[in-house]
Amino acid sequence: MLHFKSVTLEDQNKLGDKLNSLNCNLLNYSFVVQFLYRNVIGFSYAVYKDFIISKIQIQNKDYFLFPVGEGDYFEVFEEIKKYAFSNQNKLRFFQFCAVNGERLLEWAELLKTEGYSYIFYPSREEFEYIYLTDALATLNGHSLKAKRNHIHYFEKNYSWSFEKITKNHIPDIQYFSSKWDSEKKIYATSRLNMENEALQEAFQYFSELQLSGVLLKVDQEIVAFSIGALLNDDTWLVLFEKADRNVRGAYTMINKLFAQEIATGYQYINRAEDGGVEGLRKAKQSYHPDYMNEVFHLTIYNEK
Repeated sequence: MLHFKSVTLEDQNKLGDKLNSLNCNLLNYSFVVQFLYRNVIGFSYAVYKDFIISKIQIQNKDYFLFPVGEGDYFEVFEEIKKYAFSNQNKLRFFQFCAVNGERLLEWAELLKTEGYSYIFYPSREEFEYIYLTDALATLNGHSLKAKRNHIHYFEKNYSWSFEKITKNHIPDIQYFSSKWDSEKKIYATSRLNMENEALQEAFQYFSELQLSGVLLKVDQEIVAFSIGALLNDDTWLVLFEKADRNVRGAYTMINKLFAQEIATGYQYINRAEDGGVEGLRKAKQSYHPDYMNEVFHLTIYNEK
């Protein structure tokens, strides 16, 4: 039977390269994400032969990522099935790419002969927005003219500066983040509050996790920050970003600075999903992603 343990900082070397080897560009296959959200959504992992099996737990329900490793995938799927049905009445795979879904579907079809059924579906609210770094850094082209206008206004009307984030900046960023939360009225049960729990972990382990970021100042006061982590050999992941909405162009500027100062030399930036929030979806689409990284779920039922 599989044995799951919580993700710890000591697992960074063991899990990091293995998770990145899937090369799926999805944020949950990042050690940094699994560590930062280990207490928020209960990230844990088990080892089976050469495979790493990651799962989360939401409202006492287990959700499994696609197993990462080399070997017989059907064998490891069976081990996950045994574990899942020994504890719950469904097996839930979540957050996997279409190419990984082909393996899961082939296996799920075989299970139908054993009395199982399944549903397989795309989760649009979890599709991740992947942008060309150069496009965000330059904002060239007619489709991004409105963004350039925001930048021009910001540069013309504010006395501004930026700095790459170090541990010394953390207290000031925490103060700005707390003020931002108060103005937005973040509630304890909200998605943003969950992100804030992870953000506090990022502040605490900024150096250990090799995080990078940039902050933006107007009149020597922080008005925006963005923090990210390297997702794989060609992609940076934006983990956290906040900006003062009363400062026109602050969001556009911090987005541009992250691409210019942090992700330069890498082809892509993953700016995560929109969570089905209409305003966030509109904002992310307005930067015209290079592509949407589609995300799928598979739930298996025991009909016996």
